[in-house]
Amino acid sequence: MKLPASAGGSTVPVIARLVQADENTVRDVIHRFNETGLACLTPRRAGGRPRLPIRDQEDFAVQTRALHTYLRRRNQHTRHPDVLTAQRRERARIRIRSEKGIPWGRPTSKPPPTVA
Repeated sequence: MKLPASAGGSTVPVIARLVQADENTVRDVIHRFNETGLACLTPRRAGGRPRLPIRDQEDFAVQTRALHTYLRRRNQHTRHPDVLTAQRRERARIRIRSEKGIPWGRPTSKPPPTVA
């Protein structure tokens, strides 16, 4: 935003008010752009220790880890949808057979032997 406004001929105070920044910051960005080109837009990070996470980020990470653990355990023993469909069909077949009074076991064409 600062660079296109500068290229358009706007003055530093106008650009500073437009982007709500300090005039010196606007001047620094324009000078860096004139020296290095678009490379000035990449963030400049210094070495050293990484920033400490904010408390909310720690809580979020803990909650996310706990949720993933719960879901992994809950879904560990779930069955494939095809297996569930086959089980539903089998239960329906059993229910229908019992409602019609069809006996269980192998259908036989001859009556069972009688003990005399």
